[in-house]
Amino acid sequence: MTEYKAGDYYQLLNPIAGAGPDAAHIVWSATPPVFGQIVSKTRRGEFVVRAYSSWCPEGETGIFNPSYEPSRNITKEQFEAAKTRGWI
Repeated sequence: MTEYKAGDYYQLLNPIAGAGPDAAHIVWSATPPVFGQIVSKTRRGEFVVRAYSSWCPEGETGIFNPSYEPSRNITKEQFEAAKTRGWI
């Protein structure tokens, strides 16, 4: 598992999203690439992040858990290049 710290940049490798009328009827689907920056670490070992994609180019704050979300570290330059490409 990749070690992360506040300020690091990352890319989710297989992002998915779920939607449905209730928890018993969620339909999962692949999403566009997701890029983010670690803001801070929680006491439970997860991370508060600011994440971006072509679906959410302005970004949103969320929780990231690298133990079950495959990801890789990227450089600030790679992050900025993804931003320039429209998060693709």
